[in-house]
Amino acid sequence: MGNPQSLSAQKGDTLICLAYNHFVLATTFCKAYGRGGDKDLGIPYIKEPETSVNPLYSRGTFAEVYKNVAADLEEGLPLIDDNIYSRVKYHFNNNAAYAFAARFYLYYTQPDFSNCQKVINYANIVLNNNASQYLRDWAALGALSPNKNIQPNAYVDADNPANLMVISAASYLTIGFQTRLCQLRKGLHEPILLLPKVVNPKGPLGKIIKLSSNPILPRWLFKKGIPPVNNLITIHFGAKVGIV
Repeated sequence: MGNPQSLSAQKGDTLICLAYNHFVLATTFCKAYGRGGDKDLGIPYIKEPETSVNPLYSRGTFAEVYKNVAADLEEGLPLIDDNIYSRVKYHFNNNAAYAFAARFYLYYTQPDFSNCQKVINYANIVLNNNASQYLRDWAALGALSPNKNIQPNAYVDADNPANLMVISAASYLTIGFQTRLCQLRKGLHEPILLLPKVVNPKGPLGKIIKLSSNPILPRWLFKKGIPPVNNLITIHFGAKVGIV
């Protein structure tokens, strides 16, 4: 197929996904990026499709990982085209891509703080001159019923301007230990608490736990209009995932 112009938007989406996923892995498994980035261990950065079984990769340095993330991000951003999608928010659309870019450059600190200008520039592309349109109405959300997924589904509603990107997901998680509260950390986001419940007493590692999409946060926070967590990915197994 080569590199046809007609697929440039898809290429942009792929590059942003590539950059984002490596960023999430690096944030999870590496130290915080700083002056020791050229010495700290990074993660393997996959640039080509794999053709062998169980290949050996070099982790390289954290600085090398972020250099690759920045390169893919900068190449992909101008290629994003919202017009090719019928459901824009289910892809790395312009707003989601530039919001991710702003977040990435907050982490990619430079000695002269030149990264800060990129943070401002990319955030301005998303927010324009009306940042308030993307603020979540916490009071209204808190007034919704938590039963039958009404409140969780409203939180990840694709039509809500506060949600720049959403994906559908359904999963069961097999856990080999007893727990009443699971805490997940997802890349560039804050911890999220999900309430699990046993759905099957038999599993290869023990009981199968279903992570419930019941209310994640205390309702009194919503009632007071206080946003308890900023910039998070909400993970509702059996419901949806929403990036805020």
